[in-house]
Amino acid sequence: LALSLGSACVMTFTHSQARREAALLLDPGSLLVLQGEARSDWKHAIPKRKTDAVGGRRIARGRRLSLTFRNVVLTHG
Repeated sequence: LALSLGSACVMTFTHSQARREAALLLDPGSLLVLQGEARSDWKHAIPKRKTDAVGGRRIARGRRLSLTFRNVVLTHG
């Protein structure tokens, strides 16, 4: 679960087996929930750059904040 605040940006997804790529625009205030195949089979990242290409236009990046919440499973071995 991630909440994206501030500037818009593009998050890229790469499928670990099929070598497919996809991009998702995260507008300010976007809430992202990754579960199932999206969480287990796709790697996600926000590439470092000053602008993103979206729909044939360029969007400048500004300051942004991402709040990420994760479940952590602790095992004792």
